[in-house]
Amino acid sequence: MVYSNRRNIIKPHWEVSIVCPVLELAKYIVVKCVKDKHPISNLQLQKILYYIQREFLQKLGKIAFPESIEAWQFGPVVSSVYYLLLWSRSDAHINMR
Repeated sequence: MVYSNRRNIIKPHWEVSIVCPVLELAKYIVVKCVKDKHPISNLQLQKILYYIQREFLQKLGKIAFPESIEAWQFGPVVSSVYYLLLWSRSDAHINMR
């Protein structure tokens, strides 16, 4: 998405600076929750990712990760993270290492 006026081409600042790949962010969240003895489900992780993205956009005007968030029946989902964890999980709670 590029905006143009007659003199300059202006890129929105959220496209210029991507903070973190979503899988790295998801891994950090899961490992932290397990370490703190509060394991989370895949859907809980999805909601946390949604809130992180929302806060980055509202407070910093940037995206936290480039992947899109989809509206699913039970809440927001980053499908790449959801399916990766769906296929790799061993029990009801995520145990990513």
